[in-house]
This record gives sequence, C-alpha cells and structure tokens, in this order.
Amino acid sequence: MNAAARALIASSFKAAAMIDPTLTADRQAAALDSLEGKLGKPGRGDIDCRLVTYTEAAKRLNLSRVTVYRLVKFGRLDVVPLDGVNRIRLKSVIDFANGATR
Repeated sequence: MNAAARALIASSFKAAAMIDPTLTADRQAAALDSLEGKLGKPGRGDIDCRLVTYTEAAKRLNLSRVTVYRLVKFGRLDVVPLDGVNRIRLKSVIDFANGATR
C-alpha cells in the first residue's frame, strides 16, 4: 500500500472514530496493518475477527440495509451464522468499501 492510500485510509479512520468511539488509535493501527497484510495472532480487536450487524455494515458503507442483504445474497460480503442470526465479517465490509472484487 502506498503512502497516499495509507494517508487516505488513516483520514477515513479519524472520521469513523468520531462515529464509533471504540475505534481507538491502536485499533486503527491494527486495521492498517491488517490491510497491508501484517497480521499477527488474531485477537479480540483484530479486524479479521470482528463481526458486525447488517445495520452496522449499512452505516459503514453508507448503504441501506436492503442493499447490504443483497450484497450478502450475491456473495459480496462474508456472513457468519452466530446463535441463529447472521453477522457480517468486518474485513469483508472494509474490502468491499475499498473496491475488492470476488
């Protein structure tokens, strides 16, 4: 990842931190490392392990919940069944937002 892309993502994290106060500087740094493929052992805060609701994914992507359901249906977002409900992997939301294709 080049410096310009890293700076753009970092500024996006700063804006997201205003919405989600749990997005601390440590978690932002871990997310950037994750995007660059520098993952360590998965832990509680690692981006690969986090799951979000359909509503949270819709807010992060600035889309409607219906559109998020469609993205899941067509395999564009990864879903994990959890105690009778589905959750979306945060990494797949970030990858989709960054233009990753499947």
